[in-house]
Amino acid sequence: ALQKAELRAVAAAVLGHIGPDAKAAVPALLDLLKTEKDPTNRRELLLALCSIAPETKEAVPLAIAALDDAEERVVLAACLLLSKIGPDAKEALPALKKLSDSKDEAIRDFAAKAIQAIEK
Repeated sequence: ALQKAELRAVAAAVLGHIGPDAKAAVPALLDLLKTEKDPTNRRELLLALCSIAPETKEAVPLAIAALDDAEERVVLAACLLLSKIGPDAKEALPALKKLSDSKDEAIRDFAAKAIQAIEK
């Protein structure tokens, strides 16, 4: 596995650009997301999952946890992933609805879009 933080971000971004053909990497991406400390890497891992396998229901609890992240970019990426997962991410609705009151306009907007995608 990749040990250096900067390499993990690059690897996640490259896998995201490959898209669905990189599905074999999904278990490793999920494992990294569970322990990753660096916000840039967390964002890249979430975005890679959006591109590679947006139907990955196993990502829902990790995306919900990322909604509490201190970094806006991580929260936005989590909202985007939950939007892509759609109705299978229903368990994220309470956390997303809390974000509707955020002081951050982008977070409110992304949370609203995720709620809409999940409730469709």
